[in-house]
Amino acid sequence: MTTKLLRPQTRFYSTAFLRTLLLRGGLLWLGLASAPAAGQSLEGDALDSSAGQAPLEAQAEGESLPPAPVEPPPPPPPRLAKDEEPPARKEYPRVGGHLGVALPLVTFSDQSTRVIGDDFITLGIAPGVTVKIDDHWAVDFEFIALSDYKNREDGAAAATTFVLDPGVVYNWGWIATGLRAAMQVGRNATTNIGIVPIINKGFSMGKVAWFVELDLPLFFFFDVGDDAAKMTFTPLLQTGVGF
Repeated sequence: MTTKLLRPQTRFYSTAFLRTLLLRGGLLWLGLASAPAAGQSLEGDALDSSAGQAPLEAQAEGESLPPAPVEPPPPPPPRLAKDEEPPARKEYPRVGGHLGVALPLVTFSDQSTRVIGDDFITLGIAPGVTVKIDDHWAVDFEFIALSDYKNREDGAAAATTFVLDPGVVYNWGWIATGLRAAMQVGRNATTNIGIVPIINKGFSMGKVAWFVELDLPLFFFFDVGDDAAKMTFTPLLQTGVGF
């Protein structure tokens, strides 16, 4: 009887078993090492979820939350020059007036020259109504009451003279000029006619204006039965307010 010797299989099975054991051990080790990280991630997600639900739960329970800050509205844009309203247009004709004080300075006549103070003291009041036609032209209805406060050298008593002198005035902007037609009226006035060139300068004072005016009245007097006319020239200053 022949006896066969069999190879021992112990080493083969031992090697396969060790490989399997090592492979399973490695997989198990990898699983245990990654478990805390996964747990931590789940725990973080839970915290985030609970933190996000906290305001909602507080709102559901009726707790008041601080109001959100409100930003003020932006300022309006500045108005441009073209958006500005044009100044109101003046309407014409317009009615105004003036009130002044008149002071004759000197009188030149055919017979003599009389000067204020030495020969006469005369003071007048000069009101007037002005109708402004446009920015330049105006019609002025003025009258002056002149009273003497000193007797004349020829013995004539001091008297009061009333003068009507309507006229037209042109405003040049920096100065105004005009021309009046005048007539002295009253019991002591003889037949007469006159013209009065004027130069006027106004100074604005709000709704009124203060003015200074130089009047140059030239009068011609006619006596009954006398063919020659007598002439007088009496420059006077006038000042007052216009409106």
